[in-house]
Amino acid sequence: MMRRFSECWDRRARDLPPQLAEIERLVFRRLFKMILARGYTHLNITYFAHMHTLLDKPASTFSGHTIERIGKGDTPDYFCAEARSKVFLAEATCRREAVSFTNAAFASWRKQFDRVVVKDNDGNPRAVKGHIVAVRLAAESDSARVQSTLFAEDPVSPGERTVGDDPPLGDITITRHYAGIAEKLAQPILAAALAGDFTVPEEIQFPAIVSEFRFGPLQGKRFVSGIDAKPGTSPEFMQADGGFIISNHPFRLDLPGATFSGVEEGIFKDLAKVARSGSSAVATIRQLQEIPFIYSGLSVLRDGSAIGPAEFFRVMSPQTY
Repeated sequence: MMRRFSECWDRRARDLPPQLAEIERLVFRRLFKMILARGYTHLNITYFAHMHTLLDKPASTFSGHTIERIGKGDTPDYFCAEARSKVFLAEATCRREAVSFTNAAFASWRKQFDRVVVKDNDGNPRAVKGHIVAVRLAAESDSARVQSTLFAEDPVSPGERTVGDDPPLGDITITRHYAGIAEKLAQPILAAALAGDFTVPEEIQFPAIVSEFRFGPLQGKRFVSGIDAKPGTSPEFMQADGGFIISNHPFRLDLPGATFSGVEEGIFKDLAKVARSGSSAVATIRQLQEIPFIYSGLSVLRDGSAIGPAEFFRVMSPQTY
């Protein structure tokens, strides 16, 4: 049975020139893909892999399963997983134009789920649950009757039986998900091992910098991490509490801050184990408990990934995993 959900909220985009409006549209599309992946309120999706990394790959990659294109045109954006045995297809989009469950645009997104099929190791097509999340973003120039609205629906891909307890599909989704995180953390060998169908020898180590959360409910939580600084800036650090914290000029409000990115240390250790042992070790990867709200500019997700102002973290020491 297909379910539908819609929700309105008071958020309006600024009226911008076409070039800037396109940038804002892409930003909000990324925002709602994050909502899809995080499983806010109505979904429960933790891991996602871009569909183009999975389509038409050799069966050996999925322990005999395949994900195949069976029609021309766009396909869903992501193959997602709540856990190893719970996988989904997902499409997320954001636009200024009107959206409804009955208009042509929504029908075209729904049709994407008919263009891919998942086959088990006997070659039988297996139906996969899907999620469509479409956002109509109201602009400042729109009338008060037009509201930003989210529409969600859960179609199913073609197949004789629904995918059930199939850890290989969940495993490959989880490892592809973390491959993207490892790449952002400047861990190319780890990213390649997680994205590919191979393992690395024990003698290959993964050097990294460990940081601790400085206060609140996450105080002392350790992350393998790095920072992104704006071009042309060189953040300064000062010693504090056995580590180093970023030092910003307290009077220069125009200077950009640095952004922290990381993954919880225990989960990083699990990823190193997967890189050395293969998909059999995916079962050891844990999820973090839901984190209470700390600050609007900080995100710490169930997958252990964290992003936020560098001021929230204390750099501790280099480690090798």
